[in-house]
Amino acid sequence: MGDQSVSGDSPTSLIVMINLIFQVLYMFVLIKVGIRLQNRTGLNTPILNGIVYPKAQLHISKKWLINSIVGTFIGSVMIILLDLFVFSPLIGAPMDQLPSPIHTGICAKWTLRFVV
Repeated sequence: MGDQSVSGDSPTSLIVMINLIFQVLYMFVLIKVGIRLQNRTGLNTPILNGIVYPKAQLHISKKWLINSIVGTFIGSVMIILLDLFVFSPLIGAPMDQLPSPIHTGICAKWTLRFVV
């Protein structure tokens, strides 16, 4: 099914390469425009300035870099787990029988605690 090509079609690898080249060029143009406009808004990015304009780069704190990488990893894992266990079960369920989400039991437990 994936190898159905009509004579005259472009090979998939050629289309992927053209798409990749356009994406890289598009990002390059957007970064250049952003760097040009950052001085007008007062939002300077020393790391990007150091990459685009060759001059001495500022020291990057390894502590903050490691903290940001770990925080991003934890956030990504949380989003994946929420997608797998909270939102994905609702996708395949028939419309007349929706499974109850996990948080309904927790909410009911807290409601009973305050009512009683």
